[in-house]
Amino acid sequence: MDIKSELTKRFGVNCFQTLLHVSDDMFNRMCLQCKVKDEDKRKMSAKRREAKETWAKTRKNEIDFPVLNSLADRIVNEMFNHWDSELK
Repeated sequence: MDIKSELTKRFGVNCFQTLLHVSDDMFNRMCLQCKVKDEDKRKMSAKRREAKETWAKTRKNEIDFPVLNSLADRIVNEMFNHWDSELK
């Protein structure tokens, strides 16, 4: 079974980076529903853990509410623009 195609078909996940953003609970549910082998799940979990550790070591504490609020506004506007263009 191809894990990537199952994740894409069931959850719309088409790259590993997306798996870095889901909660551990959601990751486990995704693996269960896609029938991911234990060995593959262990490997992906290890990569997720490594990425989280790297992020924790290298992230900058410069992101505050105004920055996040502005970013959220941009994302929402881009999503609406995308959806509007899909409907036309």
